[in-house]
This record gives sequence, structure tokens and C-alpha cells, in this order.
Amino acid sequence: MGGADFFFGYLNEDYPRHYHDCYEFHYILKGSGSLHQNGEAIPLQRDTFLVTPPGAGHSFKVDQDLTFYFIRYKPEGEVGEKLGRLQSHYRLFADMRSDFSRLRILLGGDEACRQSGEYLLLSLLFSLMTRGRTVRFHQEPLIRAHDYMTGNLSRKITLQELADHVHLEKHYFCRLFRESVHVSPLAYFERLKMEAACSMIEQGTRGYVIAENLGFCDETYFSRRFTLVVGMTPAAYRRDRNSAGPDRGA
Repeated sequence: MGGADFFFGYLNEDYPRHYHDCYEFHYILKGSGSLHQNGEAIPLQRDTFLVTPPGAGHSFKVDQDLTFYFIRYKPEGEVGEKLGRLQSHYRLFADMRSDFSRLRILLGGDEACRQSGEYLLLSLLFSLMTRGRTVRFHQEPLIRAHDYMTGNLSRKITLQELADHVHLEKHYFCRLFRESVHVSPLAYFERLKMEAACSMIEQGTRGYVIAENLGFCDETYFSRRFTLVVGMTPAAYRRDRNSAGPDRGA
């Protein structure tokens, strides 16, 4: 398939125009600024995903210190041709954030892990090509549902409660949500909880406090669900984040 390498980057000043002989993908974690490539100025904010093809000159303008993941990937054969359909940037959502934690582990592992990491990367890229830049929550009921979820992360909510909140019949609401987001409403709600849990872990919050704040019955159950959704235990995620040392790169 090719070869992919995963990095953690940080920029506190503008980065001059440069290019690479491979694809470069940036996933912005924090900060703001813009990427300039092919005559386009792409605004940068959290959850922006950038695509820079081989040989494309690009530069970064930094407004607020940028923290990001970046992947350099050299595809082979037909894969490279298919990736040519990628757009310059996308907006990622909570359900994709955990993929990058898994990518970092897999692409830093042995040969078998790295191959699994490449498959996961390609799955993510092909999913983006299918979706394009369409905002997932483009319909008002889904926007209201999303807002309701994010405002109730400390609670347990039901599908019926969500449907009632957006004034739709339960089965129709569930079908509408799945068609737009490709997961069930409650699965998406759990992923939002896990994104919040990741942030709490990064801030040093204890597991039992996270479980209590996110509406889980106890720390053991929270740990089990976190492992299933994120792909590693909360303790492993904490160790991984603590060992991360940012590299200045773009």
C-alpha cells in the first residue's frame, strides 16, 4: 500500500512555503491560523483536517499557537490515483477523533500494527471522499439533537427523549440521524462523552471523577466503554498523552 508515519507537531510562528514528495495530512487540535496552498487560504481551527498532495507548495500563518497531528504517507499504485479525489480540507467530528489516537499507536508499532494503521488511515480518507465537505448536521432537527447531547453529557438520555426534544417520531428521527451521521444517535452520544473523557484525562482528572461527571454508574463500567470506543484503556490513553512530546513540523 505504501508507507505512513505519524507525528505530533507544534507551531508558534509562521512556517514558510515548502513541499514534500508525499501526501501530508494535518489534523488541528488547538489554535488558529491559515494554510496557504494552490492559491487557497484555508482557515484553521480545532478539528480541521488538511490534505496536501505530493509536490504542492504550502505555508502556515499562525494566529494562535497551533497544535496538531500530522501524517506523511506515500501511497502506491491505484491507491495514489484514488487519493487524488481528496479535497483540500474537511471538518472532522467527534466520532472520528478517536481514530487519530488509534492511528498514533498503530503507526508507531511493529509491521503488523503499521499495516493495520494504513488500512485505518485509508478507511478514514475514503470516508471523507464519500462525504465531501457536507456538514453532517445540516438539518435543523439534527442540530438541535447535537446541541441537546452536548448540553447533557453528565446524564443518561434515551432515544425517545431525543426524538421528543426535536419533535420527531422516534423511528423517523433515528433513521434521519443514521443517514446523516452513519451511527445511531445513542452511539454518537457515547462518542461525545468519550471525547469529553479524553479531554478530562489530558487535564489529569481521576477516572472515578470522569465516570461521575459523564453519567456512568461506576469507574469500571466507564473504563470498559472507553476501551471499546477509543481502542485503549483510560490508563493507556493517559500514559500515551503524557509521553507525547511535540515536534515542531509542518
